[in-house]
Amino acid sequence: MVLGHYRDALDALGDHVWHLVTPARRAGVLASIHPEATERAAVSMALAIDELTGHERPLPFLRDATLTSQPGLTSHWSRAAKFVRAASDLIAVHHDPNGHPRSPDAALIEDPGPRATALARVGDLARAMLAMEDTLALRAIQAGIPGTHVRRQLPGMGRVRTHARDAASGRGTSVETGSLDDVGLLGNPIRTSDPIVELSDRLLRLRRKSWELVSHPDHSIGTLRDLATAGVAIHAHAAAFYGADVVHGPQSRVLDPATDGLLEHGRTWQDLAVRLRPFITPAPCDDVVRDDLVAIGHLLQTLAPLTGPTAGGATRLSERPTGAALNGAAQVMADIAEWNTRTFTRLAHSGQLHIPARALTGDDVTNDPTLTTAKLTGRLVTPPESATSRITELYDVVQHHPIRAMAPGYTPPRAGLEARTQDQSSIARREIGDGPAR
Repeated sequence: MVLGHYRDALDALGDHVWHLVTPARRAGVLASIHPEATERAAVSMALAIDELTGHERPLPFLRDATLTSQPGLTSHWSRAAKFVRAASDLIAVHHDPNGHPRSPDAALIEDPGPRATALARVGDLARAMLAMEDTLALRAIQAGIPGTHVRRQLPGMGRVRTHARDAASGRGTSVETGSLDDVGLLGNPIRTSDPIVELSDRLLRLRRKSWELVSHPDHSIGTLRDLATAGVAIHAHAAAFYGADVVHGPQSRVLDPATDGLLEHGRTWQDLAVRLRPFITPAPCDDVVRDDLVAIGHLLQTLAPLTGPTAGGATRLSERPTGAALNGAAQVMADIAEWNTRTFTRLAHSGQLHIPARALTGDDVTNDPTLTTAKLTGRLVTPPESATSRITELYDVVQHHPIRAMAPGYTPPRAGLEARTQDQSSIARREIGDGPAR
């Protein structure tokens, strides 16, 4: 039974390769004269495993049902196979049966760098498993299992081992090429047991919703306003966590470039939220986004308050998980900004976006008699390109992580910083946790 579990775990690793390499890509890898080395080795390894395990084998869920009904038949190998297949299912849910993406993480799975890293990891796991083949065969014979049965189950997997070694040689490049470690499930329930975990879950739900709006817009400017408000809150609380005073007047001390970048992005999100306010669309805002916005406001006030004795918690070692969560939140907002600019552009061209003409500037209406008349009479108009371009320009600024966007070694001069902070208001605002007006 253990020998069968061993082959089952090896078979699960081979199947996992086919979840990372689509059939069309597999054909391309095999036909290519100069394929990517890790990918070619992983495909060759999976094909060799298929030859060993054969195609007339029980479906995974039938094996799992058998093991569940007979707990004594389980082994470390069977549990390993179950975990690998769970990872395969996790990869699979991010595409529909036709191969179309179902989540923003689908692009990461399709990216050559993270895929090569994942394939190298599969090769490393297979190499570790295959190193146990001789030991397992010896133990089986010592336990009285007939040698013919042992040879049938473990016929000598030198070719698979060679391909696994070649695939594993690409491991260790995850820093440069990315990895799939952060790919999660779809539609997870929000976990409320821990504030950091709940904040992460709600932000990931906002991230997915923003991605969906690109291809399935709800024609609601209110949803975009709520997302911009979330950007203000996250950057304000993150800056406060790193010691910035975002409630009162100009900063009393020179901030490090990272904190200054958070403040600048927070002000840009604030400007964006203000400029989105006059726009009108027929559809209401998304209730899920609104609920997440209010909950995120309360969570941020708990984890990184703007004022009080717990502000500026970045200097405490115990607050490192909070700092990591806030840094991740800033990256999520950068992703959201990228998708929101495409959603807004599509909304502007849909004919369903309007603005009170009196909210337009003189430059917007100077060369258009129709807009000038509408401004004088107070009518709604389709926003001119000059008004929508201001929004997209602001989105372009916040599409980048505020810390990574800073130039290496940059030190803001004290005089320049003092002059700038006196001209700019702080991010002081009503707490979004109180619930924004609809």
